[in-house]
Parts: sequence; C-alpha cells; structure tokens
Amino acid sequence: MRKIGLLLLLAVPALSQPANPANPAFSSGFTPTGNIYSASTWTDLSAFTANGATPAVSSGTLVFTGGVGDYIKSLDLSYYTLLPVWRITCTYTVGTVGATSYGLGCGTRSTTPVVAYQWSALAIMEAESGVNSGRLNLVTVNNGSATISASSSSNLTFSAGNSLQIIFSRNYDKLTATVQNLSSGALVSASFTYASNSGTPSMPNSGRFAVYNVGGTQTLTSLTISTSMPKGLDAAYVFDSKGANMASVFANSWPVLLQNFYRGADLFGSGDESADLVNEVSEVIALAPKVVIIEAPGNDVRLSVPIATTKANVASAVTSLQGAGIRVYVTTYPQENSAVDFSALNTWVTTTYASNYIDLTHGFVRAAVPATWINADTIHPADPYHAWIALTIADRLQKDGLSQQFPYYAVP
Repeated sequence: MRKIGLLLLLAVPALSQPANPANPAFSSGFTPTGNIYSASTWTDLSAFTANGATPAVSSGTLVFTGGVGDYIKSLDLSYYTLLPVWRITCTYTVGTVGATSYGLGCGTRSTTPVVAYQWSALAIMEAESGVNSGRLNLVTVNNGSATISASSSSNLTFSAGNSLQIIFSRNYDKLTATVQNLSSGALVSASFTYASNSGTPSMPNSGRFAVYNVGGTQTLTSLTISTSMPKGLDAAYVFDSKGANMASVFANSWPVLLQNFYRGADLFGSGDESADLVNEVSEVIALAPKVVIIEAPGNDVRLSVPIATTKANVASAVTSLQGAGIRVYVTTYPQENSAVDFSALNTWVTTTYASNYIDLTHGFVRAAVPATWINADTIHPADPYHAWIALTIADRLQKDGLSQQFPYYAVP
C-alpha cells in the first residue's frame, strides 16, 4: 500500500454522454435537513397512502380502529425514503384498554417489490390488558415476517384517556425508542443493534415512514418525522445489501471505511431493485450531495427483471441526478461465488458509462472469488473486499480531482 502525502488535483478527463457536472467543492456546507413532516391537526389523509389502515379524521385528529395485532396495517406517509438516520415522534390518546387493544406504533414500511426482500422496523406500545400491557416492543419485519427483536425491561403504567408519546429513532445499525405517559411523566425505553455479519434481521430498506394500526381505538394527535442527515455531503452511496451487510462488524463495511476519505451518506437497502433506485432519486436530490455513486442493480438479475427495464431505470436515475447538478458514477456489481451471472449487466455499465463507472469486480471471475474475500453465503463481500471497495472508490474520486481533507491511501 503506497501512502500519498500532499494531493495533486488532477484535471478531470472529458466524459462521454451522459456527461457529469463539473468538479464540486468538497467537505463544506453541511446543514441538517430537519423536519420531513410535522402535523398536529388534519382535515384529510392527502399526505398519506393507506396500507390497510384507514383512520377517521375527527376534530383534527386521526382515529385508528380495526387493527388485529399483526403489525401489517399501516398509514404510510407519501414520501419515499432510504434514510439511515431518522426520528419519529408520535403522540396519541389511548381510547380503549382490553384484550384486543393491541396499541399503536410507528416506524418504516418496506415497499420494495418482492415480499421476500421487504425489511421494516417499528416501535409498538402494547396497550392490551394482561402481562404485555404497557410493554414497548421493537419489531423487525424480515421477508414479510414480524419478530419482536427487543422490548422494554419494564411496562408503562397507563389508562384509557392518557396521552402517550413514542419517540423512535434509527442511526444506521441502531434502533432506539421511548414511550412516555405524558399524563403521568412515566417512561420506558428499548434499543436494538443489527448484526451486520448475519443479515438477519436486515436493516430497513426502501420504503415509507408509517403509523401502524395494531389494535383498539387509538387517536393520533401529532406526528413529526425528522432527520439529522446533513445536506451537502461529499457523497451519497446508493447500494443494495452490499453497501453494509456481512462485514464482520458494521464499522468494517466499506461506506464506513470510506468516511476516512470523504464524508458520505450510506443509502443502502438490502434487496433493493432498480425500481427502488428510481423512487429514491427525489430524496437523494434533496440531500444535495456533491457526488452520487450508484451500484448496478444486481438484484434485478437475481430476480429476473428484464434488462431493458434495468437499463431504463438506471438511465432515468442518472439523468435526474445530473440534471440537479450532481456528479454521478455507476459501479459494476461486486462479484459473487453464487450461480448468478452479472456479466451482461456489468458489461452494459462499463460500455454505457465508459468515463464515469467504477469497477468493483476486482477482476474476479464468477464463482472464483477468494474465500477470504467473500462470506460463506457466497454473495456478500467479506472484510478484505469491503476494504478494497472503499480504497477503490476513494482512489477514483481522487484521480478525478475531487479533493478531500483526510489522509489518503492509493489502491495498490
């Protein structure tokens, strides 16, 4: 590994179509994005998309009924998100306490097309009578199946008519939640950390913020969704599970390692397809990164999405991002030891984006990646591959004259 001291900013080579914007100035101008949505009175449901939950609008509130305790019925904010950093504050009044008054919750709901690849997260305050009454549960939904991954160590005391407030946050691989009885001041909490080296459960992927109708009569009185993800970061990385999963620890995943060179946002969604990429564009543009690095949608190949659809979706995303003044790179799909052949997809990337692609295959031949570079699942990069990806991306950006203020190491 060759260490480079002072950086020489190289001239950017002329790019073939589609052309990228000129070099951005890096590492400055970060500001938190703040509130995504905030309301404490409603006259209709125009801001939402119903997913089995259709609350009644009553005196400026949303009254939820008809939940059956299955963590499925939700009212989704009509906003598409892949943010790894967010906070939801949900305040509601308990209407009933009984055997089927399961409560209200908030979180995210995956909207990726294939149910088997849907991963969501929600915080639920159990409001039914009995031993679970007042328990705060963190529920992860994986492959369409819900699991209680963490619970509060004690139960919250409450009664019908009390005002409760759930605050549920995600910071990449960590979920934290509290529920407070605003009528009494009592509070309980729960937290959960995803294990990146197992992939089960997986961190939330592309979807919408949602209020979950679990059971009983619950009246929503306010809802605020916010993020502290800064605007104007150096880069945003739009990847599937290869953006984080299966490193030995999350800190060894390539987007975290790349923070040593550029300040970036890791917008990864396990199981995401090119259709998700198109939906993600508006949020990425709102974050205003200087550079966006898009991974070729390998899951399209895995799920037999027609390659014409994949090409159209990637081209649409690239055009929209470049139209917003963002420099875009498209990567080849990292190689696997699985039976899936990504060669046609990768050839299209290197041909179509000849001047602005980044090759992440390392020249590996399908099904011949060294055992130390690939996980036992034959799909996801192991730590050495993660480290090499981080160095490869940093090397390409530096060679294109995209300056950064951190120590830099060239790819050997």
